[in-house]
Amino acid sequence: MLGVSFQQLRNAQWEIILLSMASLVLIVIVISFVVFYFSRRITAPLKMLIKDLGILGKEDFSHRVKIKTGDEIEEVGKAINIMAEEREVACRGLEESKETLAIKVQSRTKELATRSDRQPRGES
Repeated sequence: MLGVSFQQLRNAQWEIILLSMASLVLIVIVISFVVFYFSRRITAPLKMLIKDLGILGKEDFSHRVKIKTGDEIEEVGKAINIMAEEREVACRGLEESKETLAIKVQSRTKELATRSDRQPRGES
């Protein structure tokens, strides 16, 4: 023949099979690490965002989302911060209006009480 024995061909065939299997296992391991890395890179900011939304849900509108990912998740965080700031300003304005109204009601109540005290008892 060609100077190659059947046994040498069989050994070469097994070496190729073993090398292919080892390569396949190595590729699966590398892909697993890449998938794990990217999934953590996505889920970690989302978990932080969920925690931040829980705080804002308890009406702590001074809280701000601090996510720096450079992607859409960061943009969502910025949008939430804008909403929280607008809500905080609105609540502050509402609280100020409530206090102003309470002062006006108290003043008007005193004024009416003073008028009724000055009015003779027989007149209505």
